[in-house]
Amino acid sequence: MKCHVAGDLLPLYFEHLLSEETAAELEAHLAECPACAERFARMQEQGPEPVAVPEDIQPLKAVKSRGRRSLLIVAAAALLFAYLFHVFCGRGFLLRSDQIEMEISTYWDIFNPDGTKTSDRLKRCWTYEEAQAAIKDGAQGTLYEMVSVVLDGKCISMRVENHGADMTEDSDRNAVYKPHVADYSLYSVFMPPLDSTIKHKSLWSQTSLSAAAEAGSSILIHCKDGDFAYDLRSLAALADASPDGTAHLTVGEKVPPAE
Repeated sequence: MKCHVAGDLLPLYFEHLLSEETAAELEAHLAECPACAERFARMQEQGPEPVAVPEDIQPLKAVKSRGRRSLLIVAAAALLFAYLFHVFCGRGFLLRSDQIEMEISTYWDIFNPDGTKTSDRLKRCWTYEEAQAAIKDGAQGTLYEMVSVVLDGKCISMRVENHGADMTEDSDRNAVYKPHVADYSLYSVFMPPLDSTIKHKSLWSQTSLSAAAEAGSSILIHCKDGDFAYDLRSLAALADASPDGTAHLTVGEKVPPAE
């Protein structure tokens, strides 16, 4: 066996990758050739010698590296597109009911569409007694009981009851009732982390102005764990009964019916 052949076979012999016949021939050569035997001994001490890459194939490595970078760019672009589609088209994932805080308060609007100025058209009062005092002082129009529902930081104001046109201080508080239905969904999107924690952002949308919720004046809130309908009069009564005129609850909590 020639020394240059033995030199090519030594790394394979070192890794036990030669057949028995070839290994036997190489061992016989090592027993007769001190130079090859010394080279193998050095290999056993230091490990196999690095294989030199011919210069004529270096451009192929560059092409392979550029191809790998192109694949990574395409994959990153696809992930970015999927994420943006998820955020702006898919709206993300619905929030669970226990992730949504509700803040309920009431107020009263005296609305007169025939008023010449904005101040004549709308008089806002924060209590029924304040509204009655305004009517006694000459404010004219239809008196609306309103409920303000703050969901996930977004405020929704809805009409609870309509108390008749051309109110007087002796008008029946429950003269006319017009049902109103609102339909809302709240979504959650997990943003890329800006630090060691996951940043959470909520998206909110109104899905319908006239949803088929429960009978009467209602709000229907869509959550990951179900749909929750609340009667606005019951929410208003809950707020009116609280010491500061504002009630706090989590979506999913039960509210007693209004008397």
